[in-house]
Amino acid sequence: MILGLGGVVIDRSLIVPDIPGWDTVLHAHHYSTHQGGMVATALAACARLGVQSEFIGAIGDDDAGGFIVKKFIENHVSCARIVVKEGEPSPCSICLVNEKSGARTIIHYRGLQDQNSLNIDINLAEKKFLHLDGYWPETAVTTAKKAKEEGIVVTLDPSSTLIGSPYCDSLLDLVDYVVPGYNFASGLTGKSDVREMCTSIYRPTMKAVVVTWGNKGVFTYDGELFVNYPGFDVDVVDTTGAGDVFHGALLVGLSRGYTLEQNCRLGNAAAALKCRSVGGQGGIPTQAEVSEFLNDHGYSFFTVME
Repeated sequence: MILGLGGVVIDRSLIVPDIPGWDTVLHAHHYSTHQGGMVATALAACARLGVQSEFIGAIGDDDAGGFIVKKFIENHVSCARIVVKEGEPSPCSICLVNEKSGARTIIHYRGLQDQNSLNIDINLAEKKFLHLDGYWPETAVTTAKKAKEEGIVVTLDPSSTLIGSPYCDSLLDLVDYVVPGYNFASGLTGKSDVREMCTSIYRPTMKAVVVTWGNKGVFTYDGELFVNYPGFDVDVVDTTGAGDVFHGALLVGLSRGYTLEQNCRLGNAAAALKCRSVGGQGGIPTQAEVSEFLNDHGYSFFTVME
């Protein structure tokens, strides 16, 4: 039902007391390896919340690529059309997580994901939603155009690689929902006020701009109304992947026909619950966990579906 086209990485996560300086040794308190990536993590969230999805992107023919495929299978995300690049290393990220706040700094190696095209024609049969992050931008634009022609809803979680990219405007013209983080929206528009960011990014062809901003929640603009939906308070361990999980939950809500408010409440709940665990995908909640959490906070619209 949902097709994701974009990036995937292998994440090496370390919990540390501080950010190290040059020529120093800093001892981590925890180390773990995860699958990561904006679109890949969003699709893992879709699967955990009960909606089928497929990933298309590229990996290298190395051990990291094998780990990435293994995780897609474990996450119940189809990856049959993933492209394997011979002789190239898979993308990776080093995630440094602050042991006290759960805030994270990511050192990312894009590698083969610097390429503009996957050089494949993507069949969208039986897909109702297309989720993009701006990687493989030439392929993303071509596929988004095809999706619009076929009545498929297009969502975009824009990567920082799109700032200054000649493909950025083309993608924004083709999406129904653009869901950037605050830093991307600020970098793209040159503004610090989130309302001004939303109105600057919005196009009449869009259904809504949804800006995510950590524990402040999300800010939406649909061409008329500007609304803030605050986040939920939880004991934070690691914020890595919280925004990506929000995007996955948003896609699940769209597939169920929820209102924009319900989608944002659902996304905020899923993102908050994810922050309880280390790794971008380690703490993705189940349908039952999100349903119970929302019920406890007075929102009863999300129920478990087979």
